[in-house]
Amino acid sequence: MDGIEALKRIREKERHLPIILCSAYGEYKQDLTTWASDAYVVKCADLTNFKSIIRKLLGLS
Repeated sequence: MDGIEALKRIREKERHLPIILCSAYGEYKQDLTTWASDAYVVKCADLTNFKSIIRKLLGLS
């Protein structure tokens, strides 16, 4: 199962859970299926953006 399939299954069962897709492929962000996630992050060694998104989704920022 890939991340997009996991996203679909999680959304079907747990609508309230925030979901962040993290991929090495920025072009998947254009796939309409990924829009069901709360955020899409392209993998990077600098985790600043990723941490910021997590704080935002948890209501900590």
